[in-house]
Amino acid sequence: MEKIVVSAPATIANIGPGFDVYGLAVDSPVDIIKAKKLEDNPKKVIISKTNLPELPLEADQNTAGIAAQFVLNKVNADFGVEFKLEKGMGIGTGLGSSAASAAAGVKAVAHFLNNDVENLESILLEGCIVAEEAIDGGIHGDNVAPSLFGGFIVIPSSRNPLLYTKFVLPKTLRVILATPPISILTADARRIIPKEIPLQHSIYSTGYAGLVMAGIIKKDLKLMGQGIVDTIIEPVRAGLIPHFYKVKQAALDAGAYGCSISGAGPTVFAIADENSDVKNIGKAMAEAFEMHKQVTVRIGLPNNDGAKVLARSFHF
Repeated sequence: MEKIVVSAPATIANIGPGFDVYGLAVDSPVDIIKAKKLEDNPKKVIISKTNLPELPLEADQNTAGIAAQFVLNKVNADFGVEFKLEKGMGIGTGLGSSAASAAAGVKAVAHFLNNDVENLESILLEGCIVAEEAIDGGIHGDNVAPSLFGGFIVIPSSRNPLLYTKFVLPKTLRVILATPPISILTADARRIIPKEIPLQHSIYSTGYAGLVMAGIIKKDLKLMGQGIVDTIIEPVRAGLIPHFYKVKQAALDAGAYGCSISGAGPTVFAIADENSDVKNIGKAMAEAFEMHKQVTVRIGLPNNDGAKVLARSFHF
C-alpha cells in the first residue's frame, strides 16, 4: 500500500493592489499531509487525524478532503486516499492555511495518479479553488495557486476557463510576517469589501499592480515594494487589525520596501531583500502592535516549488 509525505507552503495573497489576482509562496510555515493510497476504496477520502482540534475530520468540511475528492471524481480514480494532516499554521491567520491543506491534498492524489492525466495541473488547481469556495464562499485562486505551484502567481480568472501564469521569485526576496494573536476568517473579511469603487481608485490600483509585476519581472524588489499600495481593500480591512497603520509605518521606517495585509489578515507582511535588517524590521512591526510579546514574527524565504512530495514509504 503506497504511502507518501507531502508539504504545501504558506502564501501571501493580494500583495497590496492585486486583490484576488496576485499571490506568492514562502518557505515557511508549511502544512504536512501523510497520505496513504486506498486500493480497495475507489474515490473514498478519509481524514483520520489532525493536530488542530478545531479542524473537522469530515472530508467534506476540510479543504484537503474537498479538493482531493474533486480530483478523484474528476479523473474517475480507481483508488481512494487517507490523510493525516499536520497544520503548520493556524486557521484565520492570513497565511493561506486552508489553501495549503488543499494543495497538499491534491498533490498527494497527483502522485498516486503518477501525474499521468491530461490537463492534470488545471484539474488540481480547480479542485483547490472549489475547496476554498466551499469554506469561505469566494471564488479565488490567489492562495491555492502559489501554494500548489510556488513562485509569484497572477491568476486573473479563477473560473472556467482558468487563466494563470507563474513567475519565479527572486532568491534575494525576504518576506517579514508579523501575526498578532487574533483570528480573522476569510469569509468575514470578504463581507466588508466594497462592491463598487471610484474610477480613480481603479486607476491607482491598475498602476500600482503594474509596478509590483514590473518589480518581479525585473527582480527589482524596491520597485515591487513601491507598488504595494492598496486604496481599495486595505482601508476597509485595516480596521480589523489593531494598530495596522502604526505597524505598516514601523516596517517602512525600519527599511522595508513595502508593507500591507497578508490575505484577509491579521498577518501583516513586509518585503525586503537579503541585505536588509529583516530582524529589526520584524521587531519594529511586533512592537508597533503594542502586544509584541504575543506577536509571532517569521522571516520567509521565496518558495518557487510549491507543494511537493517529501518522502515515500514510511510508518503511517
